[in-house]
Amino acid sequence: MTWRTLISLVGTLLFVAALAYIFDWSALARSFAELSLGVALSAMAISLTSNVFVALRWAVLAAPSGSIVGWREFQDAFLAQIVNLLTPAALGADAYRVAIAGDREGGRARAVGLVLFERIVGVAVYGYVFLAAFGVKVLQEPASPVFTLAATFFSVFAFGFILFLIASRLFARKLAAWFDGKHQPKIAAALEAATIVAPLRLVLAVLISVLATCTWLVSIGIMGFTLDVGISAADLTMAGIVTEFSRLLPISIQGIGVREATFASLAREAGGDANAALVAGASVYVLHSAAMVGAAAMARLAGGLRRNGD
Repeated sequence: MTWRTLISLVGTLLFVAALAYIFDWSALARSFAELSLGVALSAMAISLTSNVFVALRWAVLAAPSGSIVGWREFQDAFLAQIVNLLTPAALGADAYRVAIAGDREGGRARAVGLVLFERIVGVAVYGYVFLAAFGVKVLQEPASPVFTLAATFFSVFAFGFILFLIASRLFARKLAAWFDGKHQPKIAAALEAATIVAPLRLVLAVLISVLATCTWLVSIGIMGFTLDVGISAADLTMAGIVTEFSRLLPISIQGIGVREATFASLAREAGGDANAALVAGASVYVLHSAAMVGAAAMARLAGGLRRNGD
């Protein structure tokens, strides 16, 4: 066990223990009792759809030359998200895609660059969606201070993405050529993959990221409104996005405990019911994990059936 894994495990236990101590268990039980099978299945289906879009984004970015979508890459990305369920800071999916890219076009160096670029696109799209929700909120009433502060950071992310695209077009090829001249072809390949993306693939990656983000937020919204968290759709959207960033902190396994505490705290800051928000946040993540495991099991079974039929 590495020290990072140990820190993540300890962090998970501490946050879960803190949640168990702070929140009202009777209120939590009442909120949980309001969940119906139909709501749970709807949230699972929509959250699973978000992962399909995430896998499709990678399939577009990593597709071989001459192809718009790489279906082998799609499978790689979907399986990577299942690996991700067991790792801190959402690093499992990244590591998996790089590890298996040895026989993919461009090899592991290209995969490293594309993983970096995908992260940049994902953060930028989160920023744009957050700012859109923030704009809707302030048109209706003042946003809570924490969301106002977050809007400042997301504005930087959104503007930084535009600067990144401009700089990559102007300087990336020269910088890659410099590394190549220094006999560092892998660094040059990774840099090119992370910065020099065909316009069509770039546009598709951004659009698919928007779809992935929105479907995930819809699953959160279903839980939030069903359990009567008591905040608006704009607030739920902003809380959901900030919570996603809390999952990236390498202090717990997949953000367990951290994400629920973050979502509940943000809901309370926005004037909602923290106990209902805790149940909503925990439920959507548990159901999402169950959906992913179920999809993996079905894919495995389907593969086995095909082999038995051959």
